[in-house]
Amino acid sequence: MTATDVQVRIIMRERQKGRTQGQAAASADVRSRKTVAKYEKLGRLPSELKQARRHRTRPDPFAEDWSTVEKMLEEAPGLEAKAVFEWLCERHPGQYRPGQLRTFQWHIATWRTLHQKQVAILEQVHRPGELMQTDGTWLTKLGVTIQGQPFKHILIHSVLPDLDQPERSLQQGQASELSLLVGGATDKQTSRHGRLSTGISLGGQRVGTA
Repeated sequence: MTATDVQVRIIMRERQKGRTQGQAAASADVRSRKTVAKYEKLGRLPSELKQARRHRTRPDPFAEDWSTVEKMLEEAPGLEAKAVFEWLCERHPGQYRPGQLRTFQWHIATWRTLHQKQVAILEQVHRPGELMQTDGTWLTKLGVTIQGQPFKHILIHSVLPDLDQPERSLQQGQASELSLLVGGATDKQTSRHGRLSTGISLGGQRVGTA
């Protein structure tokens, strides 16, 4: 009788506790003590005993045209497997069936793994409240004035990566640059949607976005 990896692990654990083969078999829901003895002797899990199949169980349906496909992939690495398959179907009407597309895609993926340079793609995970991306530009050159006085100001653009929703804030003077870094001179809010806005008080009134 064969057993699963989970059953064999239970058997080994029970035997380490000093249980008999019969008790270990009962704990693992294995009917025979011979099975316990078998895996004790082997010292390996069932999954480790399986040998990978090294032979084809059926003929390769794309063998006749595979050299042509390889040449196409070498000349145009970005070709999609589906497009190549559709080209083969047009070239050889009736030879290939739509149900073979998945098999063809697997062939292409395997070939690319073995013959094309692989580019690692690292997943970016943005957790709420951890990061904010901020950029800004001086708008003083626009010549804005308040009561006849030049208004020296910066337009700040901020994005929370987890939401990808931008916020814009108007900041006055050089002190605003430092305030964005230390978070001291500005007042910060987090809305009920999780968006962060930053502003500064000008003459008792807050300028910015909420």
